[in-house]
Amino acid sequence: NPIETLEGDDDSTSISLQLVKRLKDARYHSLESVVVLGAQQISNDIRVGLDSSQRICGLASMKLIDSARTKSANQIPPIFHIETGSKTLDHYLGGGIEVGAVTEFFGKSASGKTQLCHTISVTSQVSPRLVYSLRNIDDGKCSKVIYIDTEGAFYPHRIYQIARARGLKSENIVENIIPINCYSVLEQEQYLKYICELLYTYRSISLIIVDSIISHFRTEYPGRSVLPERQQRLNKYLSTLSRIARIYKVAVVITNQMQSIPSGYNEDNSSGGNILSHNSTHRLRLNKSGFVYATIIKSPYHASNVPDAKFIITNKGIDDLDLELGHIVR
Repeated sequence: NPIETLEGDDDSTSISLQLVKRLKDARYHSLESVVVLGAQQISNDIRVGLDSSQRICGLASMKLIDSARTKSANQIPPIFHIETGSKTLDHYLGGGIEVGAVTEFFGKSASGKTQLCHTISVTSQVSPRLVYSLRNIDDGKCSKVIYIDTEGAFYPHRIYQIARARGLKSENIVENIIPINCYSVLEQEQYLKYICELLYTYRSISLIIVDSIISHFRTEYPGRSVLPERQQRLNKYLSTLSRIARIYKVAVVITNQMQSIPSGYNEDNSSGGNILSHNSTHRLRLNKSGFVYATIIKSPYHASNVPDAKFIITNKGIDDLDLELGHIVR
């Protein structure tokens, strides 16, 4: 839905050509980007009053709703999932990583969070139940991935290893991953508009990864005195990611760290507090002790007391273990 669809006479159902041009100059190329980034950001970017930017967002939202109604013809849209590499974990998540939702994995250091991110960077490109205009694996036209790295943990050679172990063309798999290195909270926030541009340019993007979501927020906002400001910025950032997932119909996966809380005080001791819980559709805690154990903290598919999912990490990334036969499920 290009931004030009807003253009028309300056009346109740359209905006002027001049405003459309100003939006394009500010790198708003689609209706989706207008709705995702919101009225306050637009007001700052094109220097109009908040009333005007709210009207722009309202018009863009109405046009997107009308377009969605036309496409769906009053039918319930299907839910697509991205395979994780572990059939056990896929089943646990109701089919895999849900497209159009935010999924959070949190745990201690070396609990398997980044290994999971590297694996789904590969498996998302060839998940058979995804439907995109460029779905032709034989021609190398796989789904693309945006990988936002805040801790320097993204390693292309690990992607090569996982792809080769899964029998895929590793060069094509690596080329389809768009890495974004962020070194501050401000960069994380500023890259949101760039992400919207990428989603408009590459219609086959199926997955956005943020590894990790909280690292820079914790570093730049230490102590209780700055906690309200940190939480406000974190909430805005997460809310935007949630809108990106729902409006662009992509899967968003975020990793999160653990707080230093005495054992037994709270099982859900992930960083970020309730803001993470409110903005994530699925939340899973990872623990590694030989195997990797995934525990559902929040999910619309399961109660929180379901048994843990168990899997391992191999050269294929996230993988299953057949405990009865004693070998890795291929």
